[in-house]
Amino acid sequence: MRSDLLCWLSGFACLLLGLAGCEQVEPERSAPLENASHTPQEAILHLRSLRDGQRFQELAEGVVPEHAGAVVATLMAVDDFLGANRRLCRWVRDKAGMGLSRQVDQAYLLEDLGIYLGDGLGVFSSEVALLDVSNAKDVARVSYAVPRRVLAREAVLRRVDGTWRLDPSPCCSADVSDAFRELARGVDAVFAELDSGRITPDELRDQPELLIEKMRLRLRRGVWMLSEARAAEPEA
Repeated sequence: MRSDLLCWLSGFACLLLGLAGCEQVEPERSAPLENASHTPQEAILHLRSLRDGQRFQELAEGVVPEHAGAVVATLMAVDDFLGANRRLCRWVRDKAGMGLSRQVDQAYLLEDLGIYLGDGLGVFSSEVALLDVSNAKDVARVSYAVPRRVLAREAVLRRVDGTWRLDPSPCCSADVSDAFRELARGVDAVFAELDSGRITPDELRDQPELLIEKMRLRLRRGVWMLSEARAAEPEA
């Protein structure tokens, strides 16, 4: 069962590989982070903490101004998708069992955001180990590793107004965040169908393929949008 879902979703992961591009956003001049003495590594850890706490306005202050809007929009859309996934998995676990919940859980697809959103935003992956840092005046490069990935990645930070800010160049386009929001809507639509009783827990246990088919249909548009976003990106 899980192998069938993984087979279909493997195309989803492939569509996301190499997503790049940059949305030029000009937000209002943001205030510096509270602690201007942050090292580059501390700045990354601070950003991760802000993201975990859903403090996105403050997070924007830790990103170079030209990319702050795109980064926040993308991370919020990804979190919408992950939140929808948690709601669905929790319902399936409580009503139909842990086994089926694990089979439909899609959180693993976004454990390593570097695959989908580029190295610059990979520092927001679920598990990150910060490694070395190289400093050259107002530019710092912090290498980091994520589980199950052999090669280390690199995040660039620039000193702006005396503080280190993440510079995820190239950044994500608005099409990427739109696609993740559509995927979140698709998962929530599946959840709504289940919660309304259109498919009973007994039916799910007896015919788990019903749930997989519903997910395939509801996620199809979001997957297509991600494919289109990738196709629209200029050649590297």
